[in-house]
Amino acid sequence: MLKLSPRQQAGIQTHVSAAINRLKHFQKIDGGFRYWPGNEDVNAWATNYAGHFLVAAQSRGYLVPGQLFHPVIDFLPGCFIRAREVSVI
Repeated sequence: MLKLSPRQQAGIQTHVSAAINRLKHFQKIDGGFRYWPGNEDVNAWATNYAGHFLVAAQSRGYLVPGQLFHPVIDFLPGCFIRAREVSVI
């Protein structure tokens, strides 16, 4: 495993925490995430990507606010059901 210096570890902590805080600007009230801040449309890919990041961060001990985490977890199952309904397979 890669050995990180205390400075490198602190840098990682800072960047992951900043990313978690930045995601607040992309989340809509229903829990989905927009591709760009200010965009009205939820993007399934962005929602899945952000949700995966939040789950991974939380599982590694980073503080993920419940008001950011729980809505996306509740939103994701419906997101994939809706995507399946419009899929043309």
